[in-house]
Amino acid sequence: MLPIIGALLPIVGKIIDKVIPDVAGREAAKMEIQLKLAEQEGELVKALIQSDIAQSEVNKTEAASDNIFKSGWRPAVGWICVTGLAWSVFLPVIAWFIKLAGVQIPELPILNGEILTSLTFGLLGLGGLRTYEKKSGVTK
Repeated sequence: MLPIIGALLPIVGKIIDKVIPDVAGREAAKMEIQLKLAEQEGELVKALIQSDIAQSEVNKTEAASDNIFKSGWRPAVGWICVTGLAWSVFLPVIAWFIKLAGVQIPELPILNGEILTSLTFGLLGLGGLRTYEKKSGVTK
């Protein structure tokens, strides 16, 4: 059961308890509402699945495109993340060598490694699928 539907049931139950005085009528109304909510939940799950399928088709079309602006945005974001992570990892070492050499430079910017890491890991999941697509012959 979806969390929102589970949260609605007690609220609706309290309203029914106050509106319908007959115990049998209350229980029948609660069962009817639960059945309707379960049907709506099923429709919502179907709609979410259809949305995922449609997005997958869009992703396949984008990946197969020869236009760099359609198929190249994921690799571009990947290279930006890799560059940012390399900067975050090697910056302390580079700064240490520069200070060791006695050279005065302005303070170098520090990037947020947590954001870069989560974005890179998300892209790695997509990148793995992209590699699979390429090996399967789905895309170039």
